[in-house]
Amino acid sequence: MNVLMFSTDYWPDTGGIANHVYYLSRAMARQGISVTVVGGHSSELSGNRFDNTPNLHEILIQRKYGYGLRSMYFIVRSMMAVMALSNQDWDVVHYHNFLWDGLIVGLTKFPKSKVRIYTNHSSLMLEMMDKGKSLSKLRLLVKNANGIIGPSQELTQKSSWIATPQQPIIYIPNGVDTSRFTPPPHPLWVGDNKRQNKQKFIVAIRRHDPKCGLIYLIEAARIVTAEYPEVIFCLYGDGEETAKLKQRVKELGLEEKILFPGRVAHQDLPDILRSSYVTVLPSLYEAVSLSGLESMACGVPVIGTKVGGIPEIVIPWETGWLVPPRSSQAIAQAIIESLEQPDLRQRMSENCRRMVVERYSWENIARRTIQFYQRLGA
Repeated sequence: MNVLMFSTDYWPDTGGIANHVYYLSRAMARQGISVTVVGGHSSELSGNRFDNTPNLHEILIQRKYGYGLRSMYFIVRSMMAVMALSNQDWDVVHYHNFLWDGLIVGLTKFPKSKVRIYTNHSSLMLEMMDKGKSLSKLRLLVKNANGIIGPSQELTQKSSWIATPQQPIIYIPNGVDTSRFTPPPHPLWVGDNKRQNKQKFIVAIRRHDPKCGLIYLIEAARIVTAEYPEVIFCLYGDGEETAKLKQRVKELGLEEKILFPGRVAHQDLPDILRSSYVTVLPSLYEAVSLSGLESMACGVPVIGTKVGGIPEIVIPWETGWLVPPRSSQAIAQAIIESLEQPDLRQRMSENCRRMVVERYSWENIARRTIQFYQRLGA
């Protein structure tokens, strides 16, 4: 089977879609599928590739320059790449974003392809639905797809709003590289008590966008650090709100308690998660959360808001804490409870790892995706 995978977001960028396509492509290639990826990225490529997976070919296109020029540069180069590939014999053409994937791949003719698939990762669609906006433009970008994949139950259900009656919709969740994201050799927090003088890191690996709700985590940090000065908050990533978030931290006088380490290097992510006490997803909108699954694969419980796909992985009292969105007080209370009940936190750690291995390995996700391709005639 020959698969053409297209994603505006791809390695070495971080983020849910970039990681999803990166790991899914490799897992499929390991199962004997020939995969060609056309992937966009804004980060600089490192000197060494992460691996050399057999059956996998990558065409990487960097989004350069300022925002407007960057988009045009990427569109032109990626369209040239797609047009050069469009007349080849593809069993499957699979794309992952409304923009620019939908414009470039969703509307391009692939005369020799059998099946075209769209995976709907989009929190944009959820926001538009909540605000009562028309979805007509989104429908246009998926009209040529033979099937749609939803990586969360919510996105699977709501994809019917953009699908035609002839387009099958299936739920296939995000996955995790369970051989790479593993717990530390020795549990770090067993037997720990709330006043033991051991520095604990509360971590959020998020884009600094309004929908990610990091401002509420900062307000929660003010409450937590007043009682637990040994706690350090690390807000990895960057984005349009970085300056605003740093300004709020400065106003609160918490520069030594809330750190902004920047983007996470691909190779450093597992170690960062392993050293975390808990991770936090304070999202206002969240289609799915690969970072939450990666945290759980490392045995680190998650504090997440009751939005999007987060409640599918964060099971209260089993794998973490669920809190209302926009509630700094609720986030702070969950963090304090994790500090005061280390034994509960340890039980959650074991549950997290077990659930991810059983349900969310990339090998399992790739197998289900291939079965969907075959069901549609690939």
